[in-house]
Amino acid sequence: MSLQKIKSKGFNYDKDHSNALCIQWTGDQAIHMMENQIEALPHWNLKNLRIQDYGGESCPSWLHPNLLPRLSSLELSYCKNIQSVSFFGPYICDTDQEDNLRCLEVLDIRGCPQINWQSFVAFTPSLRKIILHDFGYFTDHFVSCFHDLTVLTEWKMSTKWLTSIPLQVWSSNFPALEKLYIVDCASLMSVGVTDASSSRSVGAFSSLIVLYISGCRKLLSLDEFLTPAYLPAAKEIWVTWCNELTSLPVDRIHHFTSLQRLVIANCPKLNTPMVLRLPSSLKHFSLESCLGIECIDIRQQGSTPALEELKLTHCSTLRSVGGSIAVAQVESVYILHCPELVDVRQPLRQGNWYVLCHQSMVALCISIFFPLKVYTWPAIC
Repeated sequence: MSLQKIKSKGFNYDKDHSNALCIQWTGDQAIHMMENQIEALPHWNLKNLRIQDYGGESCPSWLHPNLLPRLSSLELSYCKNIQSVSFFGPYICDTDQEDNLRCLEVLDIRGCPQINWQSFVAFTPSLRKIILHDFGYFTDHFVSCFHDLTVLTEWKMSTKWLTSIPLQVWSSNFPALEKLYIVDCASLMSVGVTDASSSRSVGAFSSLIVLYISGCRKLLSLDEFLTPAYLPAAKEIWVTWCNELTSLPVDRIHHFTSLQRLVIANCPKLNTPMVLRLPSSLKHFSLESCLGIECIDIRQQGSTPALEELKLTHCSTLRSVGGSIAVAQVESVYILHCPELVDVRQPLRQGNWYVLCHQSMVALCISIFFPLKVYTWPAIC
């Protein structure tokens, strides 16, 4: 089948001079026709591959490390029927294949809900960035198979099937991970050590700087995960829209020595009788629509308080924040609809409060997976 004939059948193909291949289908076609089209494509020397709106059930036979030894980026977008990703077959653990698995650095899979990860074994250890959004099922098995991802720095994941995250696997195999985003994992109930026998050997996320957990509506507790022992380098922690979350380790929050931003929002069942003390390093603190926190102490140790921004809204049981003097020392403040809070008059707007007022958690969540950016792919995509 000639490339000209392929292009004439509701199908776009473009390969640029940097060996980036973008494939996109533009209309409804028979599954077997799509599979024939993608199978016939020239694919030698590919460095970047993007497949979009593919309706076939199987990957082309050439999507294999042996045939794409230079592939550094693989993206599958809205391939609604695809059932497996042949690039990550059992051979990926074969030491004889190591030379063909050293180049893949970026994996991006979105809108591919039929991928079955039950037979998944491992990822190539060269990966530096992984983005997975609505990427298939048997995800509990999938997340338990990560080993030796020693150069992975960024991980974004969203799935409705995942129920638990095994800390003993993740923390021991992501030594370079800097950013972790867990978003809209609607079935996720626990993040912790799932194997009691391995609890003594659990490592730390020694490089993790940004942790973002949002939209995990069944998640009950983060007591085991949000600790300085697991997150010694954390600078930003976001916990939002976790409807069933009842517990956070508030008694350990102030032990974070590098934390600069802490956001807790829209967790209506969060309930703690303890005082939430802010770390001395914290610059930005936001608490919104959390009904079970009664006391916060924003007074920080040290001669010069670090806190620059404070946002407290719709916290109906909040009674104290450490006094009006402590609030007055914060540069930008926005406090509203906290009826039990007697330390300050409300609404309180101070400094650059307008920016705090209009921060959108929903917009931020969307931008994590769909950022506004200029793509380097061919214009056809």
